[in-house]
Amino acid sequence: MIALFYFSWNYFHELSADQKKRIKLIFFEHREMACIGIQFERDTGIRNFVRSLDGILFSKTKSCYYLKFEEQRFKTLVNHIKEHKFYPDYSGFTQQYADYLKQGMIKEAEAVGELKNEVRKDASYAKFLDSFKIYLEQRRYSSNTINTYCLLIQKFLTWCGKPIEEISQDDLIRFNHKKIIGEKLS
Repeated sequence: MIALFYFSWNYFHELSADQKKRIKLIFFEHREMACIGIQFERDTGIRNFVRSLDGILFSKTKSCYYLKFEEQRFKTLVNHIKEHKFYPDYSGFTQQYADYLKQGMIKEAEAVGELKNEVRKDASYAKFLDSFKIYLEQRRYSSNTINTYCLLIQKFLTWCGKPIEEISQDDLIRFNHKKIIGEKLS
């Protein structure tokens, strides 16, 4: 992060006063999608440049142009802005993105916490879920996959209502047919 700031500071000071046309990049969620917002003062050159970007959209709600966020797209955008002699200001972006990631981690922790609270009704369920989660972590599954699998198992255990030792293959087949196929889940 410090190297990124230092690079930006040096780049900014190498530009002459008329080259310091600033394009501010912000991070926000729009229509349940992580986005790179692009803001700038009224300038025909900047506007034409921004409108020429692949995948660019305009949000009336946010009053700015935006792109779907991907880390590589962000890096490419910053370099593209510099190539066109504009100054990319992403000072607010980094904090907004960090807050977004932190919020996502809080939501995941709450989901796992709710899962554990519900399942802890039966100690065997909790022990099984904990060991299954460790198994998935050791297999290097992503946190989203682990949460999805654990939530599905929690649904099954709640639906079945039997001790783990008494669960049969028929229970799994009925759950799959009624809940997964019946509710058109994937």
